[in-house]
Amino acid sequence: MLRSLGLALVFLAALVGGGDNLGVEQAHAQARVVINQPRTDRQIELTLRGSAYYGYDWLDGLYGYGHWGDYAVGPGIQMLFPIVKNAIPGVNNPMYLGFFGDFLLLPNGRFGFDNFIFGPAFGLVFQWRFVILDLFQSGGLSAFANFGFGLWPWITRGNYCDCVPFYGFPLFELGGNLFFTRNIGLTFSFGYPAAKFGITFAF
Repeated sequence: MLRSLGLALVFLAALVGGGDNLGVEQAHAQARVVINQPRTDRQIELTLRGSAYYGYDWLDGLYGYGHWGDYAVGPGIQMLFPIVKNAIPGVNNPMYLGFFGDFLLLPNGRFGFDNFIFGPAFGLVFQWRFVILDLFQSGGLSAFANFGFGLWPWITRGNYCDCVPFYGFPLFELGGNLFFTRNIGLTFSFGYPAAKFGITFAF
């Protein structure tokens, strides 16, 4: 708030000296590097996302009954809680710990989604984030790495067997956040075993 007030006063002085409202808005929208400016006001974040799991069968051969396996898609959620405000002194780099749940459909290898099985994946995730830029008036751009693990039951619905195969997987992802305001933005990530894209709410 104090930083924003200071910028507003500077812009107001420029306006009085011959600037205009358009110049002020452009200055507010200018990107500013903040990677070397640690912050302490971290927030809890909830992400609503879509996920595409793609590496679990043809890449490593760990999963798959042969009838399903190449990919899985569906909606999901992730919630992160700040645990370290700045891991490296002098750098804007918080750490988060949280959980995720993805509600996935796995199409049949021959009949596609006409004969799918349901596989809810859930687990824990640790995130190390580096906040790079301040954007817009209160948003920003950051990059992160996610580490974790998940559990993944496959509900076959009697298509293959009257059973629920139960799998686990490691999680490693690289991604970024683009916040338009302090409280809302976009989150994207790519890694093993999935690519994800969603909208994030911070509070």
